[in-house]
Amino acid sequence: MNVTGVSDADARLECERLARSTVPQIFAERAAEAPDSVALRYKDRGIYRELTWAEYFARVQDVAAALITLGATPAGRIAIMGDPTVEYLLTHLAAVILGAIPYGIYSTSSSSETAFLLEHGGARIAFAGDQEHLDKLLSAERHAGRVLLDHIVLIDDRTQFLYDDRRVISFAELNERERGGKDSRALMESHVAQVTPDSKVGLIFTSGTTGSPKGAYYTHSGMMVGLGFGLLEVMPDLRHRPHRVVTHLPLAHGMGQGISLFVPLFADVVQHLPERGQSLAAMMKEIRPTHFLGVPRIWQKMAAELSVQVENSGWLRRSLFSWAEEIGARRARRLYGTPNAYVRRRFEPFWQVVHRFMIWPALYKLGMAYLQGGASGGAPIPASVMEKWHAWGVPLRNVYGSTEAGMMGSPRNIWADPEAALAPTFPRSVERGDDGEVLVKGAGVFAGYWCDETATAAAFDTHGRVMTGDIAEFQSDGCYRLVDRKKDILITSGGKNVAPATVENALKASPYISEAVIFGDGKKYLTALIEVNFDALANWARSHDVQYTGFTTLIQHPGVRSLLSDEIEQANSLLARPEQVKYFRIIPKELDPEEGDTTPTRKIKRKHAYSMFKDLVDEMYAAG
Repeated sequence: MNVTGVSDADARLECERLARSTVPQIFAERAAEAPDSVALRYKDRGIYRELTWAEYFARVQDVAAALITLGATPAGRIAIMGDPTVEYLLTHLAAVILGAIPYGIYSTSSSSETAFLLEHGGARIAFAGDQEHLDKLLSAERHAGRVLLDHIVLIDDRTQFLYDDRRVISFAELNERERGGKDSRALMESHVAQVTPDSKVGLIFTSGTTGSPKGAYYTHSGMMVGLGFGLLEVMPDLRHRPHRVVTHLPLAHGMGQGISLFVPLFADVVQHLPERGQSLAAMMKEIRPTHFLGVPRIWQKMAAELSVQVENSGWLRRSLFSWAEEIGARRARRLYGTPNAYVRRRFEPFWQVVHRFMIWPALYKLGMAYLQGGASGGAPIPASVMEKWHAWGVPLRNVYGSTEAGMMGSPRNIWADPEAALAPTFPRSVERGDDGEVLVKGAGVFAGYWCDETATAAAFDTHGRVMTGDIAEFQSDGCYRLVDRKKDILITSGGKNVAPATVENALKASPYISEAVIFGDGKKYLTALIEVNFDALANWARSHDVQYTGFTTLIQHPGVRSLLSDEIEQANSLLARPEQVKYFRIIPKELDPEEGDTTPTRKIKRKHAYSMFKDLVDEMYAAG
């Protein structure tokens, strides 16, 4: 199966077949149809190595047989903690084709969170990416006060000698076990044959912003349709042509699994995995991807880096870049109403000259110069950030999905107005609840929460639709615009309903603001806690001769306070009066998921933020 370059109608016919298929079936087809095509590239000791589809499938089968020797069984859980590596992909897919249930644990999870996920998921086999991840797994057992795991496989085994624990073996040793006998391979093939489209394919734990994480599970067909084909629906330019992508999203995340594990099974999307410890920035410059899917924080950070670099350049360079940026912005606005903009944009000689000499060099330094498409998902992205990328010639689009409902919507046009409504994705229906909640039904939604029948029942309404918890404004054509999380809507003492996400996104449009948390429920006015973008702020300080010795001295500098005040006033000018921020305070530390400041995916719980910085918030209301 390969939907790259085919018509929408033919692609959707293939999607209907996915709904009747299993991952091992589709994987075997891909390996048979394109055995010598490159499936992925990974960097090892400074050299990029390739796996063809035939090699990829064979290695996954090898690892699956090796898992049998550790006692892996159909429906048995296998936990994986680590950054994306080729071994992670092999392990996850090996567990999937066996009929086992793999799940990822974020590298940023604390010991207590890791212990909860191991206990709740029930994994007896775990994989650790490196020494840091192994230490966290062992620390989780100490936190739980008992042994949780029977086997731990260490992928990066350079420090294995430090551990006197018989349960710990290296990934290389695991492979040797598979070569030791034929029984495990025969049993593996038997297990693979028993997998059905309705077999559980894995757990994806929610971020836990409203309580303990819940393990959402999908079926084989549901995962391929909802988070595999669903990504091709919300990013149609991803299947117009073959693409080169960077594997960087955590594989514990649904979006990360979709783009790295399942989309390549039926589209020409070649993954590129970094060397252990290699930064995303370094990887981008080496790979020069043609398509990029990232969370808003990454797009904002890269936009801030480019903007600050230009701001710190000479007057002539700044002026020329600003002129080119304005031309790009006018071009983007024209393309917003052009349905087939993907094809037509090649006939723009003036723009291509301006872009090549004024904007392309700055994008090249970031590794973004060859992007043919881009998408932001996982949270709302500020409109002004999208407009920047559009002006720089990158057709960035906002995509909408959730752990439970898969990918649910994106703008219809490839070049989409930042405020464009979202269109529902095939084959799911997106409907409006009585209170404006987004409700989703159809193939590709999750099957339930692991070991939690009460939560599962509460996730669906009486018509079998997934209740997303998101509020949206619906149009007559079925498209919709997201407002905010249902539970997050603030009501001021004046009775005004305020969507915090709208205000927070306006603030985060500033290159100097990394995160913003809005307060004001039951109050006369809104206030904000601001987490600064330290890298961008440090660049600003150097260019303005501001002396500082570290994070604390920098955020306490009067010039920084003045700079952020100006940025917030600029954001306020774009907001309605009830949405404007009256006072703000800078969070006096860099938020760290491992210390419990945020969820593992860096989402901030409003109540938790208040409990951590209660004095700062109360001070802002005492000031009024």
